[in-house]
Amino acid sequence: MNIGTLSHLQTGRFALLVAALVINLLSLALPITLLQVYDRVLPHNSIPTLTLLILGVMAALMIEAILRLGRAYISSLSAAKFEHRSSQAAVGHLLSASLTDYDKTAPGLHLQRLNSLNMLRDFYSGQAIGAVIDLPFIVLFLGLIAVIGGVLVAVPLGILIAFFITALVLGRQLRKALDQRSQSDERRYNFIIETLTGVHTIKSMAMENLMIRRHEQLQVQCAEDDLVAARSAHAAVNASATFSMLTMVLVAAVGSVLVIDADLTVGGLAACTMLAGRSIQPLQRAMSLWTQFQNIRVARQRCQELFEIEPEDDDGSPEMPLLDGKIELLNVSFAHGDGKKVFDGLDLVIEPGESVAITGDNGTGKTTLLWMLMGALRPDQGEILLDGREIGNYSSESIRRQIAYLPQHG
Repeated sequence: MNIGTLSHLQTGRFALLVAALVINLLSLALPITLLQVYDRVLPHNSIPTLTLLILGVMAALMIEAILRLGRAYISSLSAAKFEHRSSQAAVGHLLSASLTDYDKTAPGLHLQRLNSLNMLRDFYSGQAIGAVIDLPFIVLFLGLIAVIGGVLVAVPLGILIAFFITALVLGRQLRKALDQRSQSDERRYNFIIETLTGVHTIKSMAMENLMIRRHEQLQVQCAEDDLVAARSAHAAVNASATFSMLTMVLVAAVGSVLVIDADLTVGGLAACTMLAGRSIQPLQRAMSLWTQFQNIRVARQRCQELFEIEPEDDDGSPEMPLLDGKIELLNVSFAHGDGKKVFDGLDLVIEPGESVAITGDNGTGKTTLLWMLMGALRPDQGEILLDGREIGNYSSESIRRQIAYLPQHG
């Protein structure tokens, strides 16, 4: 299953696109107003023009605020729908999974995979699309700087290129750190779940101190990997803030020289400074998205692994007719995933109404045999017949509805 198909964003994608277009165009109102105020209004003491400009900017700001609220509403609604649909699909898939394939994965990893759906929520809510849509407007902002300030455009352009290269380098480092942290967390979660599941055995054998030391070793490794990942993430955030401040400072410095040389007006410098700061914002959001994407990539991979668990092969299988209760096992062989055989050439016949007690030591296959009789596990060789019917030809769910099973810890 493709995780992206669970998103409801398709219906709101056009609205997000239009909102992003209008918001970016309205953001030009303030720089252009500053240009007019410094170069036209102040030299001529034109109060009526100033009034119209202020009213226009206020109207643009109000419209922009409304559009941002609307975009946030669409994103939040899409995130809630995605979380609901993905959680339902994941739990339903796990409950309908083949036990043989399900048991190949530790319970801790199943829990991590389910938790990964929460990390994907914001990614499929439209925030990623909004950040990507804003990127082309960098060209518009740089173009206006070139029109107003001429060669001054080289300053933000050079910083943007350096910012892009830095983002790629830091992104690779962060991805490697997150992969390592994910593996450490997986080992720790599995250990905790297995320990809590077997807590009675641990206490009976006085293994508490041994388990505590083992958990301490795993926790130390997780802490070290968390530290590396946090440093990489903070480096990305600091780089983003540094480039933003550097853009404003360098544009103001170079622009001041151009103003002194009479190659640029004061209004042009103010407008170019604001446009330069505005041009770096889409790349900052993209940088933040790129940082988050390293987490998203790991979460998406885990979710995809969850949906790749093989379901029971019951598609189109007929339901088992009402059973009288005769059970036959003919030359049945079965082995678990580790290759160790539990049964080899097993033959057994149980007549309707007959009571049979099966005894044996732990690990001899008593529970496995019962699961096979219910159709939850399929033999590697041989046949299992219920009233003379091969159970593999019928729906497993319809078989289990007619068989009462009380598990050991039920």
